[in-house]
Amino acid sequence: MKPTRRREETKDRGASVSKSSPDPDRADPDEALAAAIKLCENLAIANQLSVGRSDRVRAAAALAFVITFILRVDQRGGLLTPLIKLRNALYDLEQGVMSPMFKVNRSGGRDPDPIGRKMVKGAAAASMSLLMDVGLNRQEAAKRVAGVLQHAGMALGNRSWRTVASWRDQAAKKAKSKNDNPFPGWHWYFKWTTAHQPPVAGELEREEFCKDLLASLESVVRYDAAASVSK
Repeated sequence: MKPTRRREETKDRGASVSKSSPDPDRADPDEALAAAIKLCENLAIANQLSVGRSDRVRAAAALAFVITFILRVDQRGGLLTPLIKLRNALYDLEQGVMSPMFKVNRSGGRDPDPIGRKMVKGAAAASMSLLMDVGLNRQEAAKRVAGVLQHAGMALGNRSWRTVASWRDQAAKKAKSKNDNPFPGWHWYFKWTTAHQPPVAGELEREEFCKDLLASLESVVRYDAAASVSK
């Protein structure tokens, strides 16, 4: 592996001077890019070879390629320990061996939603909130979000828009105050993935923001397999 050159900026009499120091544990940018491209190719191969196999096998195969990728770009010790344990636990589970990692912590009451569905619900609630921030009323915002979820394959039933509105209400109740943002993570995500940002000026700009936001939401829903699970 070639050593990288890290640039350290120091100031000398008001001027910025660059110094380089080798880092033998990390790949240089060209090697890292090549490794990332290879990772994507390997993930596609793993997905094809695992057709007909369980999701556990497919996930473990994908993790194996991710581990190989990290080894190529960064050889610092300890980075891979959690991923290796997860990969091994998935293979064990496929063979009927339950790893302590997958033992369920029971807290009583109703079973919680899977993390994938929680993420989709959070993204939907945050999207509805942002739509209301730019002037849509509660029902209109919830209906537009529900339409995206259903188009992406998520079953919401006959009360689709009310279901979405209830997710937003539940999140808002957990906020510490009326001024507290209950969706900081998702607001940051949508700010990063959308070209238009509030405040918006005029109907045309508002509609551009809404389309941009809802397209980003649909990508979240389609990305997560849990989106196809009915409520």
